[in-house]
Amino acid sequence: MSERLTPSFIDAASLRHATGFMADARRIQRESGRKPGGQHFLSAELLTRSRRIFSESRLLAVLAEAPSPVPEHVLRHICDSFEEMCRRRRIEVQDSLRPSIYRLLAIELAINTHLFEASPEKVAPATVYNGSLDCLWEMFPQFCEMPYLFRQAATAYPSDPAGYLKKLHESISELERDERFVEFRDTPSVFRNAAIGYPSDPAEFLKSVQRSIRELNSNEKFAQFRDTPSLFRAAAVHYPSDPARYLEQVQNTIRELESDDELAEFRDTPWVFRDAALNHSDPAAFLLNAKKVIAQLKADDRFIELHGRAHTLREAAIQHGADPAAYLLSLLNTGNKPPAPHSSRLSSPKDSSATPTR
Repeated sequence: MSERLTPSFIDAASLRHATGFMADARRIQRESGRKPGGQHFLSAELLTRSRRIFSESRLLAVLAEAPSPVPEHVLRHICDSFEEMCRRRRIEVQDSLRPSIYRLLAIELAINTHLFEASPEKVAPATVYNGSLDCLWEMFPQFCEMPYLFRQAATAYPSDPAGYLKKLHESISELERDERFVEFRDTPSVFRNAAIGYPSDPAEFLKSVQRSIRELNSNEKFAQFRDTPSLFRAAAVHYPSDPARYLEQVQNTIRELESDDELAEFRDTPWVFRDAALNHSDPAAFLLNAKKVIAQLKADDRFIELHGRAHTLREAAIQHGADPAAYLLSLLNTGNKPPAPHSSRLSSPKDSSATPTR
């Protein structure tokens, strides 16, 4: 008889027993030091019992048919993978526990699929060996603003995503304390990029970044950027194979923008061209849109007193594009002068979430 999704059907004691059993099995797997994965060697008898549980389980059917479904073949695969893990570690799975184990595996997979915004197939291995991974956010709050790191941990290091994040944190902390790299302490993303992109020797990568920065700074072709040393740093970190070529491309883009008659009104504030070239995939389109925003701000009666401050309006449209009006109102309400223009936002040009190119 098929199970019903009602509280009266759920055997809380069986679920608690299954939860404890799964935790012990996963601990034994970790302590074995053996790599998970590989081919399954489950008996035909066991596979028959497994398929019967699936055919009789309403919960597994609901998950397979949900608006964001977990495909049945993936559900079956994680259950088979858990069985194979137990077989290799010589852990006997009681028949009475299997339905509860399969339900819990399915629920854990659905949770992880939602948490990591990834396909069930991608997070299935991590689910088998770790269960629900919602604890990662509590364990590593320093990475909460970088969800891609949690996803990378779960998909690239499924046997121990927490261990990967712990090593990453330790590596970043070690780099931050290293006196050789004190110049990077004002841009901690540099340490993060080194630890993520070059885990075998992040310190050596940072030393190569330092060498590239010195070479770029001494290159007369890039003298125009010497007042923006963060640009040299960004080029060396994010384009390590050829940072000079990247800077040449930036120069070419700036020249094209400066010669564009549609953008002539910005020629008295060259930082605008530099900002667009560094931070936007289509800098010309970005600046054309900025012109429209500036025109809208000028037409807004709230900002009449700012009509003679072209720089302030440009600052609002270009560097506070999410809500330029709110930025201007904050200046007017506080009586503060607008800050000096920043010629770039260079922790990571155009793509702040990208992993550095090797």
